[in-house]
Amino acid sequence: MVTTARDEVALTAEAGQAARSSVQDGVTAAERASSAMEGALAASEAMTSAISTLGERSERIGGIVPPITEISDQT
Repeated sequence: MVTTARDEVALTAEAGQAARSSVQDGVTAAERASSAMEGALAASEAMTSAISTLGERSERIGGIVPPITEISDQT
């Protein structure tokens, strides 16, 4: 009976170690996923800013085209 109890304790310890290892693997995976999402957010914010800047430039160009057209119509 003592041997069985020792065996049970050893098995329980092994199971606990395996569970701890699985939890650590899960934490590592979650940290990697979080880091990837932060990178995607930063890239998305950069693209949003670039698109906004392009929109502003397009509006400025649109404001210049009519006077150029008027001048070319006069010549």
